[in-house]
Amino acid sequence: MSRISTHVLDTRLGTPVHGMEITLFRIMKGQRIELAKRPTNDNGRIEDLGTGHDALEDGTYCLHFSTEAYFLRDRTSVFYPFVEVVFNIDGKQPNYHIPLVLSPFGYSTYMGS
Repeated sequence: MSRISTHVLDTRLGTPVHGMEITLFRIMKGQRIELAKRPTNDNGRIEDLGTGHDALEDGTYCLHFSTEAYFLRDRTSVFYPFVEVVFNIDGKQPNYHIPLVLSPFGYSTYMGS
């Protein structure tokens, strides 16, 4: 059983992205099941995007980053209205950290620690 954390950074400004809504889904048999929805904090982080105090079971999950609302509030052109990162949890570690490095016309992600 594992937990998920994330961090969003805006490389255009060199700052963390606060207030971006992120939704966690579990994908089972091709269907998405919403587990949690939270905004990033002032440091651009969500420390535990799980289901409360329960750790997540092994399986396939998706993080949906609502990038359009973030860019529109700053009056920036929106090319990617959202970013989705689909990944597998295999229970081999207690925390899966999935950051998003973002700019108006590109993004990258990786499995952090």
